[in-house]
Amino acid sequence: MTAYITHLGSLFESKHCSFVKMCQHDHLMMVNQSFVRLASYWRTSQRVLRMGFFRWFGYREQERRQAYQNWAAEHPGWTYRDDRHVRKLWRDYQFLAPLKLGIGRYAFDVFEGQWRNYISKAFTFRYAVLSHNGIGSQAQVHYRSVVLMHARSTLPSLSIRRAGLLHMIGLHRNPVGSQSKEFDQKFVIQTTDPKFAGGFLNETMMQYFLQSDKIELEVKQDVLALHQPGRLQVDSIEPCLEFLSDIATLAEAASEIQYRLKRLEETNPTATEYEQISYVNDAVKPDIKQRMSAAFRAGTEAVIDEFVLEDKRLKVVKAVIKGWLQPNG
Repeated sequence: MTAYITHLGSLFESKHCSFVKMCQHDHLMMVNQSFVRLASYWRTSQRVLRMGFFRWFGYREQERRQAYQNWAAEHPGWTYRDDRHVRKLWRDYQFLAPLKLGIGRYAFDVFEGQWRNYISKAFTFRYAVLSHNGIGSQAQVHYRSVVLMHARSTLPSLSIRRAGLLHMIGLHRNPVGSQSKEFDQKFVIQTTDPKFAGGFLNETMMQYFLQSDKIELEVKQDVLALHQPGRLQVDSIEPCLEFLSDIATLAEAASEIQYRLKRLEETNPTATEYEQISYVNDAVKPDIKQRMSAAFRAGTEAVIDEFVLEDKRLKVVKAVIKGWLQPNG
């Protein structure tokens, strides 16, 4: 009897263990199936999100390109291109500091045309910067929007860029200072001609940069360029071109008047101030006077000083320009 009971007990334990193992196996199977389903759901959701993102991005790109094409169509003489043939455009201007940055550089979304009779271009500049994390290196892509204009004469080099942290806390001093403490704290000014920079940075110019978000200026050779981080925005092209054309016109006006006065001095060295003013007024074409007058209204008398190379002609240049600013000038 005892042996029979023992046999029943061992049999029960055996069946119980088999049942437990079966339950554990079923449980593991259910868990595995749940994980498989979750993984499948996750992969599916990733594909859906990727498809949604690419569709959204493609729509935004199409919308952006259409806005660019519309802008070029609305401004006669302007073209918009974004093909491989314009990618090397930046090389024509690599003497500008912002176009020396990084590796893998190229231009895209390129606009070319004339603004106020000045050859002008606008584009997005793409470059990459390598960062090292101890294991390897990774390229971080950056974009910079550039709007530039060719003046009709060579100008002194001038750079106005946002100040870094060390400059803002006073550890680095500005090579060239302005008359505004706020401006000197937020911007670094570098130039080959401090007199030119001092006259250029009048109250109107400083307010323009202080009120702008991240815009910076580079002047080198005959090129004036405004640039800022990010891709080119279509609504920023025209304001930048207007700003650059005012600067180019101021330089052109002073150069034109000085050239006329020099010619007069060669033929009539004893000409009076009245005769000099009359000669310049007759020699300069009306359309040039009108364009130059508009630019001078945007600037100040202090700016005129810096574009006049010889002090003996400064008084006459100012008198001529003030005459143009009159209603019947």
